[in-house]
Amino acid sequence: MSQETSPRIDKWLWATRWCKTRSEAADACRSGAVKKGGQKLKPAYTPRVGEIIHFRKLNLWRPLKVTKILQTRVSAKLAEECYEDQTDPEEIVLWRENRKRSALEKVRGQGRPTKKDRRERNRFFGE
Repeated sequence: MSQETSPRIDKWLWATRWCKTRSEAADACRSGAVKKGGQKLKPAYTPRVGEIIHFRKLNLWRPLKVTKILQTRVSAKLAEECYEDQTDPEEIVLWRENRKRSALEKVRGQGRPTKKDRRERNRFFGE
């Protein structure tokens, strides 16, 4: 098989705009965010037309059916023709509601410590 007909899964995720960079796509594969049939895929895995790849982005698993193999990054409009997102629409709505709810529940001051908090912590631990 030639290189043009069989790209790697990390390159396909990047070309279809699911990941911003190829290194981000490769890291997603290594961390277990890309699966097929419950098995973790390595970045060098070769996707085939008709396969369903499960990709986790922002804690939501998205089943993607590969409809076309891409070698280079294309526009978002063309990229949409290369996969079929089979995620249940109700699941996406529920996921969005949960994200909104968690953003509203965040208590002010629990984020990054202020300069005062850092100084108090340093005094407490004797640093």
